[in-house]
Amino acid sequence: MCLPGFATIAAERPNLQGELTAIRETVEAAGPHPVLDPEVVAGITRVPADTVRYVFRRLVALGDLREAERLVCSVCEAAVLPDHDGTCLCGQDLVERAPTSEPYFTFNGVTRRSQAFWDRVGDEATIGIITALPKEAAAVLKAFREVGSTTREREVYDVGLAAGADGDHKIVHATSPMGNTAAGVIGTQMLGRFPTVDALIMVGIAGVVPQPANPEKHARLGDVVVSNQKGVVEYDFKKEEDGWEEIRSAPTRPAARLLWAVGRLRRYEEDGTPTQALPWITPVVTIADSLGVTVPREDSDVLHAAEAPFDVVEHPQDPSRSPGLPRIHLAPIASAGTLLKNPVRRDKLGSQFGVRAVEMEGAGIAEAAWAGERGYLVIRGGCDYCDTFKNNDWQRYAAVVAAAYLQALLRHLAV
Repeated sequence: MCLPGFATIAAERPNLQGELTAIRETVEAAGPHPVLDPEVVAGITRVPADTVRYVFRRLVALGDLREAERLVCSVCEAAVLPDHDGTCLCGQDLVERAPTSEPYFTFNGVTRRSQAFWDRVGDEATIGIITALPKEAAAVLKAFREVGSTTREREVYDVGLAAGADGDHKIVHATSPMGNTAAGVIGTQMLGRFPTVDALIMVGIAGVVPQPANPEKHARLGDVVVSNQKGVVEYDFKKEEDGWEEIRSAPTRPAARLLWAVGRLRRYEEDGTPTQALPWITPVVTIADSLGVTVPREDSDVLHAAEAPFDVVEHPQDPSRSPGLPRIHLAPIASAGTLLKNPVRRDKLGSQFGVRAVEMEGAGIAEAAWAGERGYLVIRGGCDYCDTFKNNDWQRYAAVVAAAYLQALLRHLAV
């Protein structure tokens, strides 16, 4: 199989031409369903194992390879790639996990799963993911290890496997039209058609609520906002009278087990882990590379004063922020069937409810989860400041950071 990613790496690292040639020849000679062990390839090519791992991980980011679970056939004793629901390529159906945590690699997309396998994933799915835009869906699906599809009541759903704390999560995904009502309908349908799903997660982009006077709470473009125990505030559910309004939203708490995993991720920011090693940073790079998404220029993150929109407000100095990397905010999220381009209203929501993101689907998902007696969570990447300067420049990257946080969250969530 020809892997175009080798040419990309050769252009990036011209000093590795000889090593790349040896690795490419070995990989392409490995057959259509290879089990690529970096140590074995290093032994064959006499290229250092660390260099082989680097090349393989770049090929994963470029979409040519993927990491795969290492299995051993208990009949032929070969390291195998599961085929047709766990059948070894030798024709036997007896495979077991190998006693190692070292990943191996294989060609992206070569696992030949039967439709029956993906239908069973749907039958056993415990997590439902909902997005509202194609760019959000594209990023979320890159967070899964494998993706297939299944049909329910003449509707096609994505189903996938994603690494969890103690195995693979089985997940179903759907894209909803924009708005709380539509998202609530899609969430309700998903819970009815996939009764094993016990939590809905809304993942995508949103406007963020800046607080330049408070660096710790200052949300910027490219940051991630995750609904905390205060949930989602439905700010258009209100009573109005003579210029006075009362918001009557009664937020539902997100799922306890999801908040538990959020809390475990939070510890990495407090235990001295270097920013580059935070669990959601590598997925940001991997997902962005696979989609061809680049980080927007930092000077395009411009904040304007709410009361004087042509005055630029400087972002505060924040020693806990690393340039070009997202910060994670745990806070309530405001939701309504309104595309908000009013910074005065934005800041009022921030001061009244402590929200750090404003979006259009979370309240519908929370309502569907509550009605179905299930849990929920909302994960949003910041793409604008809810003002008249709103544009699409940060949307694809914001979708990537939200999906990257989802992947990290799932890895810290028990199956």
